[in-house]
Amino acid sequence: MVDYKGLLVNTGAYKIFESDFIKGKLSHAYLLLHSDGLALQEFLKIFSALIVCENKTACLGCRKCNLVLSGVHADVLSYPKDKKGLVVADVNSIIEESVIKPIESNKKIFLIFGAENMNATSQNKLLKTLEEPPENVVILMGATSDSPLLPTIKSRVKRLEIGAFSQESLYSAIQDGSFDEESLKNAINCSNGTVSDAIFNYESRDMSSVYSFAVETINSMQSSRDVLTFVSSFFAKKMDVDIFLSALAVIFRDMLVALEGKENLVKNKDVYNKVKDAKGYTRGALINAIEKINQAENRKKFNANGQMLVEWLFFQILEGKYKWQK
Repeated sequence: MVDYKGLLVNTGAYKIFESDFIKGKLSHAYLLLHSDGLALQEFLKIFSALIVCENKTACLGCRKCNLVLSGVHADVLSYPKDKKGLVVADVNSIIEESVIKPIESNKKIFLIFGAENMNATSQNKLLKTLEEPPENVVILMGATSDSPLLPTIKSRVKRLEIGAFSQESLYSAIQDGSFDEESLKNAINCSNGTVSDAIFNYESRDMSSVYSFAVETINSMQSSRDVLTFVSSFFAKKMDVDIFLSALAVIFRDMLVALEGKENLVKNKDVYNKVKDAKGYTRGALINAIEKINQAENRKKFNANGQMLVEWLFFQILEGKYKWQK
């Protein structure tokens, strides 16, 4: 079980929210931003647990906290109901429920998950409640991005943001003795600082094999013929393109910081030691490789053909090696 509270309590977002609560100055509405949608749901539950907790600490052990975590607390209502995005029917429910007094607590709390998926009609309908909320109502909205939200919505909520987590904090929160230590660390290295990506990487693919292939590619790819061989091998092994790109980016980033005399910043020392003597990777070649990986990741988002994408990337990395030779 992931220790979401352990991750959350050290963030600036939680400290602001906790301070508001302790001072009795909770805003009527908050917008919590974080790139990991699943973790975001857990964070919002913990925020609401703080408000209703019998010990006033979000202890997650008392009866009221357990009710919140189980999704059955009478005064903590979650939306959307069908998990497909907030629709007008959900907003109507929020409006109707908001005028009903709390049953067990002194606050009625509305959790809106995936707020970035609200359509314009739903957002506009929610505006009046945000502008003139009934007494003792707190609306907690969670979104992976605030770009889809109307300016009028954003102007009526208190914005809190949680960035990427450090590898150390993720490892501490996830490792419970049931994970293989090395595999988990490799998965976290490629997680972009999120719980969901770390667990997905760990469960969906043997990260050691992904890193082994990346190491072999970096050390041995010297010619155009090698590119075609490695591309063929990549797809024969049925590797996940996204995970491979993340692993490759971590390795090249480690090679670059080490080359600049900052070996203490290397994330994966075991893997770095296997590529540190790879030929042709000057500073310019490494920067080029990292830039091309970023471009590949962006192309992947627009459904670029996987095989053509990997082939293009390998050729770009190889070309950079020769272009930036000393």
